[in-house]
Amino acid sequence: MPLTADDLLWGLYTDSMAHVRHYEIQRTALVGVSVTLGGAVVAVAGWDGRVTASEWPLGALLIAVGLFGFLFSAKQYERATVAAIQAERYRQSLGMRFPDLGITGLRDAACADGARKFRILGRLRIHVFYVLLHLFVAVLGALVLTRALGWL
Repeated sequence: MPLTADDLLWGLYTDSMAHVRHYEIQRTALVGVSVTLGGAVVAVAGWDGRVTASEWPLGALLIAVGLFGFLFSAKQYERATVAAIQAERYRQSLGMRFPDLGITGLRDAACADGARKFRILGRLRIHVFYVLLHLFVAVLGALVLTRALGWL
């Protein structure tokens, strides 16, 4: 059976959406590692109730992990957004090819329902939370580092 234009569009759509999910899974995994590492370093650095000069590398490590996570998360957001835009274009094309299915109307109605249901939360973007979590880890590292160096 030869490949039709509809098959190609559907394949491109599903491939683009798979990329979006892939980027989100990677970003979520890194947040888990980063936050877990942040908690572990703070626990190790403060287990005896004080942070000593020998623990400055732990603070530096957390700063590096937090900044890497920040950049990685921002890049993954960019990549996921591009893939989602591609998928949206393929979906629009499918909607034009099959107007009787009402694909565009169904999507628009679902988006409108979601916007009504989640007036405040609907405006918040999850990538901001991911980025802030990584910055929080970097700030924890800065606190450990400044404490270890006696600046705080």
